[in-house]
Amino acid sequence: MDELHIAHRIAYIGWIDGEMKKEILANTLINVLPSYYEGLPMTILETMAYGIPNISTNIASIPEVLHDGENAFLITPGDVELLALHIKQLVENDEMRRLFSEKSYRLISENFSLNYNIEQLKGIYVKLLQ
Repeated sequence: MDELHIAHRIAYIGWIDGEMKKEILANTLINVLPSYYEGLPMTILETMAYGIPNISTNIASIPEVLHDGENAFLITPGDVELLALHIKQLVENDEMRRLFSEKSYRLISENFSLNYNIEQLKGIYVKLLQ
């Protein structure tokens, strides 16, 4: 980071919640989560709800919400070169970030909102009671 002069732009903060989380998410350009092992990370769902574009790995349930080239970028775990390319693309391309943001927010709003889940649960009860 020192040789690239970007250390001032990168921070590892650790566990956050409440107002600090809101403040950080309000000032986040992209979320990068290049994991080797995950389920469906809350950080991806939360950043999508804030309209923050994501770059992550194509493992477990992540591809169920992040669709490569549509609302996010997905890479194979360990593909550092592609990860760097996608970070560069999103940082430099305002229109791509905006499109990824809109599509991510729409997907979360329509399929993961409290109202959506309540309606799904009501549907299950209706079927069970018939």
